[in-house]
Amino acid sequence: MFDIQATLLADRRIRLHVSLDGLIFDGWSLGIVYREWAQLYHHPETALHSLEITFRDYVLAERSAKSSEDYQRSQDYWRNRINDLPLGPTLPVAKQPSALSSNRFVRREAVVEAADWQRVKTHAAKLGITPPGILAAAYAEVLTLWSQERHFCVNVPSFNRLPLHPQVNQLIAEAASFSVLEVDNRGNASFAVRSQHLQEQLWRDLDHRFFTGVEVLRELALSQPRRSGSLMPVVFTAIPEDETGNTTYPTVRAQALGPVVFAINQTSQVWLDNHVFEEGGALYCHWDVVEELFPEELSQTLLDTFIRLLQLLAQEKDLWEQNWSALMRRVMAATEQRLVSVGADIPIPDLLLHDLIAKQVPQRPDQPAVITPRRTLTYQELYNLANRWGHYLRELGAQPNQPIAIVMEKGWEQIVAALGVLQSGAPYLPVDITVGAERLHYLLENGNAQLVLTQSWLDERLDWPPQVQRFCVDRADLKDIDAQPLPTVQTPDDLAFVLYTSGSTGLPKGVMIAHRGLVNAVVSTQERFGVNAQDRILGLTALHHDMSIFDLFGVLGAGGTLILPEASARRDPAHWSELMMKHQVTLWNSVPAMMDMLLEYAGDRPDAIPSVLRLAFLGGDWIPLNIPKRLAAHVPGAKVVSVGGPTETTLWNIWYPVEEINPHWSSIPYGTPIPNTRYYILTEDWVECPPWVPGEMCVAGVGVAQGYWQDLEKTNAKFIQHPRTGERLYRTGDLGRFRPDGVIEFVGRADFQVKINGQRIELGEVEATLQQYESVNGAIATAYGEPQGKKRLVAYVTATPGQTLNLQDLQSYLQTHLPEHMVPSTIVPMDQFPLTRNGKIDRQALPVPFAVTSSSPKNPKKEQSYQNCGESHANCLGSLAN
Repeated sequence: MFDIQATLLADRRIRLHVSLDGLIFDGWSLGIVYREWAQLYHHPETALHSLEITFRDYVLAERSAKSSEDYQRSQDYWRNRINDLPLGPTLPVAKQPSALSSNRFVRREAVVEAADWQRVKTHAAKLGITPPGILAAAYAEVLTLWSQERHFCVNVPSFNRLPLHPQVNQLIAEAASFSVLEVDNRGNASFAVRSQHLQEQLWRDLDHRFFTGVEVLRELALSQPRRSGSLMPVVFTAIPEDETGNTTYPTVRAQALGPVVFAINQTSQVWLDNHVFEEGGALYCHWDVVEELFPEELSQTLLDTFIRLLQLLAQEKDLWEQNWSALMRRVMAATEQRLVSVGADIPIPDLLLHDLIAKQVPQRPDQPAVITPRRTLTYQELYNLANRWGHYLRELGAQPNQPIAIVMEKGWEQIVAALGVLQSGAPYLPVDITVGAERLHYLLENGNAQLVLTQSWLDERLDWPPQVQRFCVDRADLKDIDAQPLPTVQTPDDLAFVLYTSGSTGLPKGVMIAHRGLVNAVVSTQERFGVNAQDRILGLTALHHDMSIFDLFGVLGAGGTLILPEASARRDPAHWSELMMKHQVTLWNSVPAMMDMLLEYAGDRPDAIPSVLRLAFLGGDWIPLNIPKRLAAHVPGAKVVSVGGPTETTLWNIWYPVEEINPHWSSIPYGTPIPNTRYYILTEDWVECPPWVPGEMCVAGVGVAQGYWQDLEKTNAKFIQHPRTGERLYRTGDLGRFRPDGVIEFVGRADFQVKINGQRIELGEVEATLQQYESVNGAIATAYGEPQGKKRLVAYVTATPGQTLNLQDLQSYLQTHLPEHMVPSTIVPMDQFPLTRNGKIDRQALPVPFAVTSSSPKNPKKEQSYQNCGESHANCLGSLAN
């Protein structure tokens, strides 16, 4: 329970080591122990008087109090609040509490000088706020800034012992309690009003102190059985003064025995404890924190911000009338917090995207530009074909900002088509050939694509809308058309392409990307990573995916060679490996899942990946932490570069060259912005988040798209103006956070958009399509899997009353109404969906998805057995979840 040891130092000095267990001492008692110890040390003749009260008397009095009206009133008060009472603030953590090697605390100290503290107290008193009340309010402001929510609770120890005897405050015992202080910093009230509300809450809680904090937490735990770990791990401890006006803080009282060289207060289930006390007119702050739990230096940053806030409140009276957003912006500016991550500001070449390739033709006319299993095109041949198509399309009416569609599978024809459309002056609109007839019609009609470039076998196979003109690039005879480049009619601010992405209303939206931003991204990548004429890349990325821009314009624009796979083998890693070895590929660019497939195929094969591979650009999804190491096992010199950014901000606008994998990482960092790009991380009301705090990533810079094709409403919702800088921003819908060094970490989707195998999917679009099926009453789509592992798209459905769901028919319906990558791999039928306490669908309580349906059943009889078994399990688990 306690341990006291002495160490003999030089010069006959003695150092005492005192360890006292909180099971038998509360903070008030420790102050008494040190005070009386000092009295006896300095005045051995002092006689300590015996008390007329014992701890047993106190415990019995507490028990009897539970039958009192005060206890019943307090119990009713707290129980009426339990269902609406939030938990502690969700602060950034470096690891989960369960992963801590120990609960070792570290103390951090700071002081607010007497003059500043006196001004704060004076102003607070005019508002009817006590010193502990204003300190609790300031603490709450700082916690709100770093918390993921503005509504939370703080643990507040109480030193108000039951007044059962005049000597009760002289008793040495564990008689302390605590209260649960509810902080609600939502809304737009001023700091003064918020502080007054918190003071009133403190007083109300104090009036109902007979139902202790321990009992409140017990009730909370019963109401939230799924919750594990500490419910209220953040503490605010205002140390009281004794009857003489001196602090009772044990560390201060221990100084009467000699200088205190080390002190710490460690409490189980506590992560952060803010002790505040007054001494000599100044305010002292001692923060005891489980340092291993939090990101590096976070606790010191929080303490610095707390102190700076109090100083600002002392020096700038107008801040008391500021709302939370304005106050926090002022505080962060004063503490020089990082508010934006900025890429280098460099000149952008005044070129069109296809000019990058045109510049290479005179330098290497006979060098292979595109190699496919069927045909090889030199730079001159590619350029001539593109120019002929440019002339032909312009004669047909091609013009700037009017898309021409490309509906093709992998092949040299795609490359000629893309360059030819750009040479004509128009932007291209790439379409996935697997989207199905209904989606194909929508994309061509919504995109106003009157002209379509395709391949002859697709022209015969696909169901085309009647109004489009189709041209087969593989069969066209254009040898009599001029092969010289056309006069340029578009500018760098005109559209280079319109790329359709998943939409939240059941329909995709077309992203309008201009030449200037694409040129910036491509040239920046070429210069940063030394892309040159000796490079060869395997072009696996589909043309309708933004990463294909690098394959085409990044590599060909540097004089390199683009290797394309056979369309029918585009998902076959053995075919990739064969091409890579044959053509000695130096660059790789794909979603992480494709690299994973390659490495899985490579296995123990010594000749699966060429030794000349030097860079692997991976983006569009989480990168498994083991990929860089697995790649290095085959090619020690190859480097992985994480690239990211939504389509609305060009092919990519942020990167992170992976050097070493930190064992504490949960994922590869998102990185830092490319040149001429700025990343803000903002709260819901546009306050810049400090380091380690998740917020929505908003992007500014030359790469931001012009908006959504023919959809002003969605454009205005996602493309906004920064409320203070006036910059045009794109709201990504992605959550991220800054590290102190400026690197951004990707946290997840802010809405229901997800990425599976690099394909962005709006879950609302999948749900909307499901609910259009006659016998589906309700639908939930979700990405199931580990946070950084492989995910699959899962749908949960309920049947329309009186109807029976045929899951195979539903699967067939989805395959005709959704692109291939948006068809759920599993559909789980349920009687009803689980709900949260406030009546919302509880996605976290959905049952584990068994393979009730599959998008590609192999054995019908076995599949039926799986389905019957899976349906039984799913229904059972659904009932249990409810």
